[in-house]
Amino acid sequence: MAHAESAAQREPFASGAERGAVLALAGVLVVAALWAGLWSLSFTAFEPGSDEGVYRHYMRQIHEQGLGAYPGLMQEFIASPERWTLPPPLRVLHVLACALAARVVGPSFEALLYVSFASHVASVLANFALSRRRLGVPRAALLSAALACSPLLLRLGVLPLSDATGFTFGALAFWSFLDLLDEPRRARWWRFTALFALAIAAKELNGLLAGPFLVIALVEGRVRGSRLHGRDLLVALALPHALVAALWMLAGWSPTAAFQVLRLVLESTATNAYMLEHNTGPWWRYIADFALLSPLATALALLCGVVACVRRTSFATRAALVLGAVLLVEASFFGKNARYFPIFELPLRIATLELAWLVAARSRLAAWLALAALAALATLDLWDATNTFRWLYDPIHARLLELRGLG
Repeated sequence: MAHAESAAQREPFASGAERGAVLALAGVLVVAALWAGLWSLSFTAFEPGSDEGVYRHYMRQIHEQGLGAYPGLMQEFIASPERWTLPPPLRVLHVLACALAARVVGPSFEALLYVSFASHVASVLANFALSRRRLGVPRAALLSAALACSPLLLRLGVLPLSDATGFTFGALAFWSFLDLLDEPRRARWWRFTALFALAIAAKELNGLLAGPFLVIALVEGRVRGSRLHGRDLLVALALPHALVAALWMLAGWSPTAAFQVLRLVLESTATNAYMLEHNTGPWWRYIADFALLSPLATALALLCGVVACVRRTSFATRAALVLGAVLLVEASFFGKNARYFPIFELPLRIATLELAWLVAARSRLAAWLALAALAALATLDLWDATNTFRWLYDPIHARLLELRGLG
């Protein structure tokens, strides 16, 4: 559906002046968040023995030896048990992006930072570009502002890790899948295939998005008769995985090396002392952690889930809620760390905006009050990102409790 959807009686901020005011507010929030991110880059600390040291090693090998170094990286990982709990070389897209950055600034930790920050900026801009046709320009602008100010996403955008890159392409795969459900044309098919494959190539956990995508398609097939179903749906979800599998085999110059790496990564979680101490817990641990990171947004998203049970919401909101619910089930089988699944930020922010739009549709005064509340929420998130969580590296549960003064 090409036009913006709304479950409300009237479309808020429909006039040119009102839309301009919303865009100006969103623009100020985005600029403030990105400026805060740039400021944070200057005092980011590096730990050569941690994950960023591994990414720098991968980047240096590609920078110095070219793509021919990749088979060696695979074999090195397989032959080194001490590496099995560290980032694998399967994150081909992120490693190559860092290698490109190294051509400009050298193979340093700073190159890793610039890739993460560029990914955060790209996420803010691309989410606006891909969501505005579905949400409308005002709501898409506010979504981008909320993502820009998110404490988790802004922190990931200034850390020398792969999570910001993984979130960016995961979010773009989500929007492109909704477009594909609307009209399964060839161009949309290939765009979704490319973006979903890139998301998996940036971070392998994004492959789990196939589960939520499948359920979204099934739900929409019942709600409004999606034209993508059956074999076509399964092919659409399987093809990106097949392309990434082929990429891994090509990168490792072996039909088995990459899958051996993947097996070692999965098996190592059972013996990883750090993960067992900090990243285990009940299925609702992700809800608790996101409540510690963004308490108001999490509470509003949960409320929106309740509202969606008794009232029809927009397609984008339904899909976002399904994404969050199914991913919560899938994530319960893996380590409990908000950094592993930052894509939860997408349903949190979309659901928050849905509630705001339901309020805003009641009257013009209600619309401006809802907008003020959204601005206050984004400002509070930005304050938390630059103050409460200023030194946050790994958002484990105990650390979040400590920073909130609760543990």
